[in-house]
Amino acid sequence: MSTIHKYVGLDVHKDTISIAVAEEGRTEPRFLKAIPSCTTKLLRILKQLGPLDKILCAYEAGPTGYWLQRFLTSKGIRCQVIAPSEVPTKPGRHVKTDRIDALAIAKFFALRRSYADRGSYRRNGGNARPEPYAV
Repeated sequence: MSTIHKYVGLDVHKDTISIAVAEEGRTEPRFLKAIPSCTTKLLRILKQLGPLDKILCAYEAGPTGYWLQRFLTSKGIRCQVIAPSEVPTKPGRHVKTDRIDALAIAKFFALRRSYADRGSYRRNGGNARPEPYAV
């Protein structure tokens, strides 16, 4: 398995997909754009980011299901669907937008990877989890 260099957070809805990317070595993720829910446009944007085997995409599970995960996996792009409760949020944050969600998912995966690379996991019943932090 090759090393991941870009972590793409997707906020997926029936009509739109918001895209944010966290790059290896950058401190904060950046928001790319919101596009219509079209796999052709999404694939074109992901190809612009670099080699597809160096990208990890992630989005929150929801009513849209797993169609996007299956599509990206079939194109050779690693994609994970996560529970919304897995993405940490700052206490008291009441504003929730597609842009904020996409940035939070990208940051979560980039930070999770950096914790794993440093070996700073807590062990809890054999399940490794990164130290807590807020996005």
